[in-house]
Amino acid sequence: MSSPEQPTTATTETAEPAYPPQGNPFVAAILAWLVFGAGHLYLGKRWKGVTLFLLLSTLFVGGMAMGSFLYFTDQEWAGTNWRIVFDLVVKFGFFWSGLFYFGALSFLDPAGRVEAPTYEVGWVAAISAALLNLLAILDAWDIAKGKKG
Repeated sequence: MSSPEQPTTATTETAEPAYPPQGNPFVAAILAWLVFGAGHLYLGKRWKGVTLFLLLSTLFVGGMAMGSFLYFTDQEWAGTNWRIVFDLVVKFGFFWSGLFYFGALSFLDPAGRVEAPTYEVGWVAAISAALLNLLAILDAWDIAKGKKG
C-alpha cells in the first residue's frame, strides 16, 4: 500500500525574486525620471530604453511644438478653487517628464500659444508623454527589484 502524501506546511520565509535583481532600483527610477528610457538603459534593456526615449520624447516635443501649455493660465478661472486644483494636476502630470519639463520651462512660453489651432491637442500629447513616463519609471523599478524580466 502506498502511504498518503504528507501535507505541506507554509513557511514564513520570503520567496526568491522571479528574476535576479538587475541594479539599484533608486538609480533606475531617478534615471528614468530624468531622461525618457534612461532607467532601462541603465538596467541593460537597450531596445526598451531606446524605444521609450524615441517615442516619449517625440510625443513630448511634438506636443510642445503644437503650442501646449506647461501650467494653467486661463484668466476666466483666476482665483477660483477649480483653477488651483487644475493647476496642481497639470504641474503634477508634467513633473514626470523630468529634464524635458525643466527644459521646456526654460526655453518656451509656459502659457503656450493659445492662438494655435493645435493648442489643446499639443497639451494632450505632452502630458501623455509625461504620464507614460511615470509608468516607465515604475517598470524600471520593478525590473531592478527582480519583479520583472
